[in-house]
Amino acid sequence: MKRIIIGLTPQGDASKDCYKMSPSYVEAIAAFGAVPLTLPSLTDDDALLLDALSLCDGIILTGGPDVRPSLFGEEISPACGSISDERDAFELKLYKMALAADKSILGICRGAQVMNIGSGGNIYQDIYCDAHTRLVHHTLDGVKAYHSVTLTDTSLAERFGVSDTSFVVNSYHHQSVKELGEGYEALAYSDDGLIEAIYMPSRRFVLGVQWHPEKLFDGNEDSACVLKAFVDSCRR
Repeated sequence: MKRIIIGLTPQGDASKDCYKMSPSYVEAIAAFGAVPLTLPSLTDDDALLLDALSLCDGIILTGGPDVRPSLFGEEISPACGSISDERDAFELKLYKMALAADKSILGICRGAQVMNIGSGGNIYQDIYCDAHTRLVHHTLDGVKAYHSVTLTDTSLAERFGVSDTSFVVNSYHHQSVKELGEGYEALAYSDDGLIEAIYMPSRRFVLGVQWHPEKLFDGNEDSACVLKAFVDSCRR
């Protein structure tokens, strides 16, 4: 049987003379029998990017820096963090190509935000300033953040592999989805009302999660099941 190949978007950009990949993404994909493949960060050669995408059965848009607010029609806020214009352009192009090719797509943290923006939605530039949340969603004073999320529809638990409709996730973000992009519905919320996961009901598997299942899969059933459901969806 042909091994499933999952394309991963790299972190870093050419301006810093560095592309890198967190080993947790690689280890998580390999743990479910798929081949992780870091994709070339290309913005000026559509044919080459399409050829790279054609090798993949699915893609993961990984976590990383903030997205430039002008891409969703806003001026930059003082609370907005570091930005990579190269990565924004690359991932938005790749996302739209993957949708057009009907690939399975999983967005993690920043990746979920890119997916929503790529379909015409927007995000909070800073959830503390803009959404006024008091729930901790990022590492504070060296203490990693965890909180619960709750699915909007119990019937979706099986579709995306989770064992329960409410479960605990890790959290590393100060931005999140605000208004949903075209075709998306909210899949899960945190207790403060922020959208924690989005999906396209019309597609086999197009899912964005605000947490990092690749850091939890070894020992956390729900995170493991989300990743397994993604890899399984790539088997045509």
